[in-house]
Amino acid sequence: MNDQRFPKSARLLTPSDFKQVMENAEVKSGQTNFLLLATVTGKPSARLGFIVSKKRVKLAVERNRIKRCMRETFRHLQHDLPPFDVVFLAKANLADLNNHELQQSGKNALQHLSKRYQKLQESVKS
Repeated sequence: MNDQRFPKSARLLTPSDFKQVMENAEVKSGQTNFLLLATVTGKPSARLGFIVSKKRVKLAVERNRIKRCMRETFRHLQHDLPPFDVVFLAKANLADLNNHELQQSGKNALQHLSKRYQKLQESVKS
């Protein structure tokens, strides 16, 4: 059975971690309401970080709900993801999505990111 926790080691914590992903994003997955940026790391597993600004999502309750839903989605998929760092970047109207829609969009985006990573690795090997 896989460990389904979301430990500190699965989170981007420092500004330098975020900066590394933002400047060197190798793989991107865009949705209408958010963007996922990822970069390959030497870490043993995938890590996730959030940028959900007040400008994009006004209420703190909504910002926290969005992060909670995406953490849950990531937690369920983290063992199927390649070892990369992912930054979740909120866009306008993200708060309009309900929890189910947000989780479904997040799941699709993470799977798309994983497929793009696989293609990137195949092209590097060739």
